[in-house]
Amino acid sequence: MTRPVTGPETHHLVDVARLAVFGIGIGAASGLASAAFLASIEAAGEARADHRWLLVGLPLWGVVFGLLVHSFAGRSAGGNRRTMTEINRFTGGVPFRMAPFAFVGTVLTLLFGGSTGREGAALQMSAGLTDGAAARLRLPAYDRRLLLIAALAGGFGSVFGVPFAGVVFALEVSPTTVRSRLAAAPACITAAAVGHVTVLAVGVTHHHYDPFLTSKLHAGDLWGWLVVSVALGFAAFVFPQVIEGVRFVLLKVSGHPAVRAGLGALAVVVVAVVFSGWDELGLSLPLLDQALAGHADLRSFVLKLVLVGLTLGSGFPGGEVTPTFVLGATLATTVAGWVDVPQRVAARLGFVALFGAAANAPVAAIVLGVELFGWRQLPLLVGGCAVARLCSGSHHIYETMEPELMD
Repeated sequence: MTRPVTGPETHHLVDVARLAVFGIGIGAASGLASAAFLASIEAAGEARADHRWLLVGLPLWGVVFGLLVHSFAGRSAGGNRRTMTEINRFTGGVPFRMAPFAFVGTVLTLLFGGSTGREGAALQMSAGLTDGAAARLRLPAYDRRLLLIAALAGGFGSVFGVPFAGVVFALEVSPTTVRSRLAAAPACITAAAVGHVTVLAVGVTHHHYDPFLTSKLHAGDLWGWLVVSVALGFAAFVFPQVIEGVRFVLLKVSGHPAVRAGLGALAVVVVAVVFSGWDELGLSLPLLDQALAGHADLRSFVLKLVLVGLTLGSGFPGGEVTPTFVLGATLATTVAGWVDVPQRVAARLGFVALFGAAANAPVAAIVLGVELFGWRQLPLLVGGCAVARLCSGSHHIYETMEPELMD
């Protein structure tokens, strides 16, 4: 009679299968949360576009949100940095309350005109739901760390409709060992796939982007593409510095989140009204579409950068990724016009390359570009994303928390 195999290989396969099954649950939860979130922020964006006066409510919402964070957020106030810290070194997990805070906070911030993104909320909702459930199931700390990586894949893949990029993104940005990333890969794959399918199954559709509009690269244009890529890398360096600079200044003014959010919101209102920055408020998806059509200017890039810095630097929720899409597309289109390379192609490169450089995720950016725009400019994507990342410096938007801020 043959004895059953019970060696390490069997245990490893069991762990792979178990994590993949957990990934299905993570994907379903992430997909449902992302679907509800996408429908909500679309309604909020339409309401703000129809009623510009809602912007005057942003300072009041900032004060209210700051009071809620101060009184009830607890460890969830760390946002994505909390999630990255727990992946790097487990210190107690990500609280379930992070999910509703991110959902409601981001929807209302966009309703009142805050210039923010959506991926941060998606990642935080996925992480809060995942680790909240894992804590109740009494899973060990190592499993919870791996499932938090899968939560990143489920959240990113479902909110943008890019499951392949979601998997690569989660594995690339997670601050842990290669061994842990490989162990988390099965759960990442199922979480991203199920999350994406779930969003589509409930009837929520993602924005469709036209593919690359040319398939030929000319040797004479290489210097122009180099200039565009270097500009994107420099912008990726500046982007987190602007956010941190606003945060630093406001922390000098007050240690209370309500005061910081209120002052930051007031500054957003003043900048938007004085400089007519209406298109740069909210997600700025119409501005992104204009850039992808080859129409953008440096003014829009600067205004968007300032408004995003004020919004996120003062503590409002949301995310940095959608702003990097808009900033990258507008900047690349503008610079492409200066160096005489195809602007619509440059916009698509900028869309992903600034994100990849700012997030320290150039491979995820390349995969994202292929998923959204097709294979026709893969050499340009690879070269542009690599150059932008090399020029962006050591800081990025997905860093862990400082030790003194972890509790």
